[in-house]
Amino acid sequence: MRLSVFLAIGLLGWLLVWPSLRAGFFTDDYLQLAAVEGWSPHQAGPLDLYRFIPSNPDETRSLVALGVYPWWSAPELSMGFWRPLSSALLLADHTLFGRVPLPYHVHTLLWTAGLLAAVGWLFARHLPGKVAPLAFAIFAIDDAHAMTASWIAARHAAVAALPVVLGLLAHLRFRQRGWSWGAWLGPLGFAVGLTGGETAVATVVYLFAWELAERRRGWRQALAPYLALLLIYFVVQRLVHAGTSGSGGYLDPRSNPGAFLTALPLRLGVLLGNLGWGLPADLLLFRPGLQLPLAAAGVAFVAMILFLWRRVNPGLDDDERAALRFLAPAVVISLALSAASLPGERVLLPASIGSAAIFAILLRAGWQRLRDLHGQSGRTKAGTVAALALLALPNLLLAPVARAAKSATFGKIGAHIETVAMNSELAGERPIDVVVLHCEDLGAGYLALVRVWKEGVPVSELRAAANALHAGKPLVRPPANLNSYRVLSMAATSHLVRRTDAHTLELHTPDGTLLDGGWPPLFRAPWIPLGARSVIQLGGLRVTIIGDRNGLPTRAAFRFDRSLDDPALRLLVFRDG
Repeated sequence: MRLSVFLAIGLLGWLLVWPSLRAGFFTDDYLQLAAVEGWSPHQAGPLDLYRFIPSNPDETRSLVALGVYPWWSAPELSMGFWRPLSSALLLADHTLFGRVPLPYHVHTLLWTAGLLAAVGWLFARHLPGKVAPLAFAIFAIDDAHAMTASWIAARHAAVAALPVVLGLLAHLRFRQRGWSWGAWLGPLGFAVGLTGGETAVATVVYLFAWELAERRRGWRQALAPYLALLLIYFVVQRLVHAGTSGSGGYLDPRSNPGAFLTALPLRLGVLLGNLGWGLPADLLLFRPGLQLPLAAAGVAFVAMILFLWRRVNPGLDDDERAALRFLAPAVVISLALSAASLPGERVLLPASIGSAAIFAILLRAGWQRLRDLHGQSGRTKAGTVAALALLALPNLLLAPVARAAKSATFGKIGAHIETVAMNSELAGERPIDVVVLHCEDLGAGYLALVRVWKEGVPVSELRAAANALHAGKPLVRPPANLNSYRVLSMAATSHLVRRTDAHTLELHTPDGTLLDGGWPPLFRAPWIPLGARSVIQLGGLRVTIIGDRNGLPTRAAFRFDRSLDDPALRLLVFRDG
């Protein structure tokens, strides 16, 4: 009976993300597949597909000059994540299925199914029987997992987490029942997970938290292999130049601990609000001004949880108390580690394992508390009812609807980007240079890549163009007759555009700066100044900063090497969708 309940819950959670099967490729997918096919703007190896910006500053500067990265990119900008297993799986997909996206999504959903099965097994064996099915239901229908299940490039989170959860199961069996194989399979699962991505580190936190909370005999020796693997992992990351630099979106605690610690309180608050109340952290990418309200919502959620815990604490049994002792700190530490990444729902996967169990324990105990208070009135009962409703509504009632809707919407967003790419003036009868004046969406930066892909330009031609690009030579025949493609601003603020002479445009942001919003800081951290009189020389274009506010540009002049009336120069804006 209990097995059938867990199977039904897991199947429901899996079916809710099936709308993603209609999704095609999306943003980073195109970049990674271009690298697999050998025509990526930057040279990434087949097992290094998550290196989005080179670690070599000279190579990055040359790509900025060519328009591959924005003109405001920091001089030291680099962004690469060591995920060889996740890269190998993408390579295998392309080898087997080429440019057909459906099998890639089927493959992604298989990892989702595996993770659901592993977490269900973990809860069934190691949570109190009264809360295990409820905890699994909360995890299985969590809408924050929709992106991981729907976006091929985000599959790495499941690839990294699944082996670690299986390793945790083996480790617990070893420590609780003396199963000797667990002493080897636990570290093996962690090692495999690390090759999937850094999500493994935020997931293994549960193993460390359990050992530190239980303090069973030999706990130090039990943790030693995991500590050794962490040390090896950090050494390998340094050797392969993995990590980030110069970005205000992805923060590297090792190279810039000050920036990470400064950003941590607000980011942690935002992620807590997303974890508990389903307030999407991704909103910050489009409305950065929401950071304080979203963080405040996270603080309010923690206050509500503490209130509910105080009300139900007398009714908790020993197993539930033991679970909370290690789950609560593990969730917080997991979120703190995930906060180094660009804020978004996709980073919540590790923390959601523990939070699902915590929410289930509090809901079970809270319901029992209400039964004990039956027939009574007063603020205590009303407060408990309100807290339980605020916890159950987003995590049990709204979550499954949002999970299915997000999976379907993700594909629609990708299809919309393809429609924009195919209907914009990105091609001509003769070679052209395209300049997008303003679009506050990172998707704008992928339009040329999507257009070339969708037009079916032969891979041999694309490789020839990429080789010429890397060698600094002119293109004999630009793919889709597109010489170059640039975006002048992604700032989330109002813009004024003025032509000052035959060759020059000025962009002015009277209500903000050219680095405002969620996307511009991805390429240049706000603490790296770009003040007035700064000059950036690009290929065929010189950018001069002529106004700033606290070191951030508010007015820039863009002087082209040709007249703005040249028909080979296309100036585009994005409006009305």
